[in-house]
Amino acid sequence: MKKKVVKKEEETFTFVKLYDSLEVRKELLMIALDDTKLLRDYEAYKNITKQKEVMIKAFSERMTEINGLVNELRKDNFPYIKKVEEELKKEEEIKRIRNKGMKVKVVNEEMKPLKISRKPATHEDKLDQELRDLQNRLNRLGI
Repeated sequence: MKKKVVKKEEETFTFVKLYDSLEVRKELLMIALDDTKLLRDYEAYKNITKQKEVMIKAFSERMTEINGLVNELRKDNFPYIKKVEEELKKEEEIKRIRNKGMKVKVVNEEMKPLKISRKPATHEDKLDQELRDLQNRLNRLGI
């Protein structure tokens, strides 16, 4: 058998003369420092995004738990709210019918919905409120 002879290629070097080599070295070191800062900041960003994902997941789990508990409370422990909601629906139905021009007599007036009054913010709002009050009085009188 013959042995294969592997010839090594000669390495060729090219030499370049640098004028002001200290300045080039400083620039290279500054670039290396900037690169390491960027890498460090990127790693911090990745950590923050991971923490954000974990926190969002925990938040959504807690919100679903809270929503479930609130729904459970509404169903079981607040029958009064159901009555109030029913009364409000009846009142809305009566108002809608009255707006059509029909007269309706309310048979059961055990609970009346709470009326929340706000102070009018501007002069125009005050005038609008007074106009609505006058219209309501006229509707009650049947004119």
